[in-house]
Amino acid sequence: MYSASEMAGSQGNDAYLRNALSKYQYPDLAQRDILQAFSHFKDLRPNVDSFVFNDGNRKELLCLAGTIPVTYKGTIYNIPVCVWLLETHPYNPPVVNVKPTATMQIKPGQYVDANGRVYLPFLFEWRHPQSDLLGLIQIMCIIFGETPPVFTKKAEGPTPRAGCPQGGLSYPLYMHPVIPSLPTPSPLSPPTNAAPLWHTPVRSQPKTTIVALHRSTIQQDMLSLFMEPTIIDMKLMVTFIGEKGADGQGLSRDAYCAFWKEFFTSACGEYERVPLLSPKYGQDEWKAVGRILLKGYIDCGVYPLQLSLAFSVAVIFGERSVSSDMLLQSFRMYLPEADRKVVDKALCGEVLDEDEQDDLLDLLSRVGCNSIPKKEHMRNTVLRMAHKELIQEPKYALDAMAETVCGQLQMLFPDVQKLRLMYENKTPTARKVINLLNCTPANKEQSDAFGYLKQFIKGLDNAMLKKFLRYFTGADLICTSHIDISFNRMVGLARAPQAHTCGPLIELPCTYRSYTELRQEFMAILESDYLKMDIV
Repeated sequence: MYSASEMAGSQGNDAYLRNALSKYQYPDLAQRDILQAFSHFKDLRPNVDSFVFNDGNRKELLCLAGTIPVTYKGTIYNIPVCVWLLETHPYNPPVVNVKPTATMQIKPGQYVDANGRVYLPFLFEWRHPQSDLLGLIQIMCIIFGETPPVFTKKAEGPTPRAGCPQGGLSYPLYMHPVIPSLPTPSPLSPPTNAAPLWHTPVRSQPKTTIVALHRSTIQQDMLSLFMEPTIIDMKLMVTFIGEKGADGQGLSRDAYCAFWKEFFTSACGEYERVPLLSPKYGQDEWKAVGRILLKGYIDCGVYPLQLSLAFSVAVIFGERSVSSDMLLQSFRMYLPEADRKVVDKALCGEVLDEDEQDDLLDLLSRVGCNSIPKKEHMRNTVLRMAHKELIQEPKYALDAMAETVCGQLQMLFPDVQKLRLMYENKTPTARKVINLLNCTPANKEQSDAFGYLKQFIKGLDNAMLKKFLRYFTGADLICTSHIDISFNRMVGLARAPQAHTCGPLIELPCTYRSYTELRQEFMAILESDYLKMDIV
């Protein structure tokens, strides 16, 4: 047996994994899957050891050994586990075992047998690319928090506590039929640098709450969930009812973006919008909207860029922090394009034709002005109109949201300039999206496919660029530091780019013969009702 510390040295996990996976059938996909899990679960380490199959055969395979954090009755404990990867990973499920120490004992139950073997529906239903290690471990953390798989032995001996099941349970095998036999892991000592084990509590962390949402009622579901003030301190894991996928933030980003998309359909404004007051929304509902705003940004980096910047500043810093220039600019983006052009001409003192004068009078009538003011009074008149539309009209919602979130958002944005900069940084452009792509082509086919992808992104307008981000990252704004690219060799009707929003990762076919082929397939996805697809 050889350990990661012996081989990796200063080169870290990447070099060790490349060597350990050299005999695997899909080393690039396997390594990407492993590194994604490591990025969230720091106490797991790669280790190569000898498997013993049911027929007595042995094989050197990679395992992820260490501990995973589990919340039990409000306290975080560390469960020692070993996740074994078959040579066909990620196309076949791993074999998972709980590995108790000398002072611990297995507690058999619905999901763990007396030998520590873990059986979960997620493993039975494993299907790449919808299934991955990160989703598996997240589900284990939740399941083990409800039914802990180990307990501390009594000092006088290894006899389990009264009421604990004895012996193993019988379960069907979940392995793909092409695998000739199931591995039985050989004993493995926990890594010397592993975190404290199950019987040793560590610092308290937020409890994970699984949230099941319907896409068709996303707005009401989210409002009901966020009526509870303590939701801010919870760790949420989102699932969409009737859809597959494990939440490694991709589904959470998707949920917040879906809420805001639905919310803005009934808001006021064109490019920038403000809440529309409704008899259905009382103070509690608007406070819930504020919590969604705060939680979405804290957990996932999702902030609704359609929300008027002037309105956001008023919520976070107070109305007096909204400068006249900001108010005017937000109002311009609040107006439809035709009205904006008329206002711009009026502010510049240009001569308006008869139709433009009528359009301007229609706007001015909102503030009780029945004639076009003189040039020197035009700016103040427009500012009064902007203040009425962006601040006064939605004031009830503004105050309720501010009461809920202004303190915490002020810590995130110490001044107005920081908030403005966030708006700018999260607004997608083709260049920003291309700069997010993380790809190292290994041959000409892959290099060509990657080039076609960049060409495709450059040709997208703003609306389609947002759809692209929504499909591949779960959010229609820039919320991630990178988008990884891997390649497959899918052909024919089965060929299509695969989205893994939790990475985020794009599985890009390298079998495109031209840019036109790639463009046709990507546009077919973006122009379809893709949110009902199985996005992971």
